Amino acid sequence: MKGKEKPPIPKYHYKLVTVSGSLEAGRMETALREQLGGSCLTFFTICHQTGSCDVMGDSGSNPLEGAALRNAKAVAAEIKKA
Repeated sequence: MKGKEKPPIPKYHYKLVTVSGSLEAGRMETALREQLGGSCLTFFTICHQTGSCDVMGDSGSNPLEGAALRNAKAVAAEIKKA
């Protein structure tokens, strides 16, 4: 290879909550966007063969601070309870 290789850009993904299926995951993502839309997080879901889905938060190349991550998980837990 010619030139300098750029170091990989870290990506920070956080599991916020696990739900029972893709429909619930979709509702969870929508609710998280409404409540945490200004928090520099984007949301996506990883579904497993077991049927459960992990709703994830992606903060790009900037790690979340402890308090921000705890807040996002707490909001997700409250939404799941509702």
